[in-house]
Amino acid sequence: LSSGKTISTEENIALDSQLKIYLSTKTPYRNEKGEIIGLIGISRDITERKKEERRYAFLAQASEVLSFSLDSETRLQSLADLIVGHLADWCVIDARGDDGVIRRVAIAHKDSAKVKFAEAIWKRYPLDTEATNGVPKVMRTGEPELYEVMPEEVLRRGNVRRRYTQLIGELGRLAAEGLITLH
Repeated sequence: LSSGKTISTEENIALDSQLKIYLSTKTPYRNEKGEIIGLIGISRDITERKKEERRYAFLAQASEVLSFSLDSETRLQSLADLIVGHLADWCVIDARGDDGVIRRVAIAHKDSAKVKFAEAIWKRYPLDTEATNGVPKVMRTGEPELYEVMPEEVLRRGNVRRRYTQLIGELGRLAAEGLITLH
């Protein structure tokens, strides 16, 4: 403000363990001689507006990714990469092929080393197509499943072997798993 000009900036402030974004405008307060003797400031909470802007930007990027390639696996891998960049630590996409077999068509993680580890686990422990939850159930019923945190009981209920459960734990708990069908 020593320049005497009004400035507007976005400020990120942690309040009650939440990050808030404020648009702050600050202007010099002058006395009758024109000397700066203080500051006048106004801050407006624009957190929700910024979230909306990010959502629209993500949707625009997702639309671009999905229209970029004619090869569906390339599109889905690009979508998984985009999701990890914006929404999640993990993204795994399984799809049923024309032959009816469920295949893993895309995987992304914020730590690329974990992708190779996950691929090795899934190769060693193939999908149980009769599982009562997870991908097989979603593919059978068309009903989505969503877990904020993947509970141990869900892994056990899905008849997952103990070693598999331990390996998944080494990858880091799935922070969220949302399963949808792709036809």
